[in-house]
Amino acid sequence: MYVPKAFALDEERSLELAQSIGFGHLCVAVDGTVVSTPLPFLIETGPAPLLRAHLARANPVVAAIGTDAAALVIIAGPDAYVSPSSYPSKAEHGRVVPTWNYVAIHLEGRAHCVEGDRDIAAMVSDLTDHHEQMLPSPWATSDAPDDFLASQRRAIIGIELRITSVIGKSKLSQNRSADDRGAVVDTLRHGGPRDHAVAEVMEP
Repeated sequence: MYVPKAFALDEERSLELAQSIGFGHLCVAVDGTVVSTPLPFLIETGPAPLLRAHLARANPVVAAIGTDAAALVIIAGPDAYVSPSSYPSKAEHGRVVPTWNYVAIHLEGRAHCVEGDRDIAAMVSDLTDHHEQMLPSPWATSDAPDDFLASQRRAIIGIELRITSVIGKSKLSQNRSADDRGAVVDTLRHGGPRDHAVAEVMEP
């Protein structure tokens, strides 16, 4: 991913955002063709960050990964169109063009499949608990019958990505003047939910 210096995110912030988004596209190459699949995930941070997820066994990406494969997870944060009409500088000199503001994170590394039922059960439980904890009546895997959960686990496989490269980009009008940037935030605040999300990350 091309990242001009003004838009670069450091590794810690990139991993933090990736974890908070929790959803991305896993990409691997198969015989010269890139295949991908969307997936929810968790990230274990530390000296050797690890992404954990699971996929349907029938997913072609599983066969592509096998015991080891180079892989890329693309994570998209909030994004929105920015009209040059938002800029006060449009009235001053007119040298403005449309753009797109967005946050994106690329996680590269080596992926492998995890077969053990106990490990897969832990992955599913951890992912479920992570998302259910914010709900008023959290659901837990223990709420479902054991034989039902066992049958569901037989249809999936665990995936682990040992992250070796973290590239984060936050293109949020940092290359504009303070007046232009403030005007973009104000304009986005009056847009739809997608625009609001970008305005929120643009605010100091």
